[in-house]
Amino acid sequence: MQKEIFEQPESVFNTMRGRVNFETNTELLGGLKDHLKEIRRCRRLILIGCGTSYHAAVATRQVLEELTELPVMVELASDFLDRNTPVFRDDVCFFISQSGETADTLLALRYRGRHQHRGRLHLARDRLRLRRPRQRGSEIGVASAKKIKEMTYMHSEGILAGELKHGPLALVDKQMPVIMVIMKDPCFAKCQNALQQVTARQGF
Repeated sequence: MQKEIFEQPESVFNTMRGRVNFETNTELLGGLKDHLKEIRRCRRLILIGCGTSYHAAVATRQVLEELTELPVMVELASDFLDRNTPVFRDDVCFFISQSGETADTLLALRYRGRHQHRGRLHLARDRLRLRRPRQRGSEIGVASAKKIKEMTYMHSEGILAGELKHGPLALVDKQMPVIMVIMKDPCFAKCQNALQQVTARQGF
């Protein structure tokens, strides 16, 4: 597990290999280029996954919204099913699974199929149940590092910086480790403010 964490820089580089051209500042997403017309005509994008795949979708949402100027929904597969979430013919779904065998994600795929709605998958290996119903070629994915809680057997929670003041901040004290990832994007100042609030409560 520690080995996977230290391999992350190389994994990110390999993920971009053949997809990002830094000389021309362009990118090529081979799995999507054949479906660009459908995506441009859709009314919204829906990203569906479980666990780490769900968090990958959350991390992707802002980029997709900026690039497509379309509303992007991120759904936990189990909740997506429990709510009988309405889907429409002009919605485009992305079903995300590192293993390709996630039961709830497979059920969500079948649910989508009953609503005759477009779908597209991004998968890791050839003989995966999630790939077969779509009759698509394989995509090569890189497994992300395991969650901190799985390695340390301590509970850890990932939240948006803007949600800190809606409850979690009350738990912060000098015995509460807080890890913040702050990007130089339009939310930089707000994240800095959240960091100051953590520091004021002696969080570390």
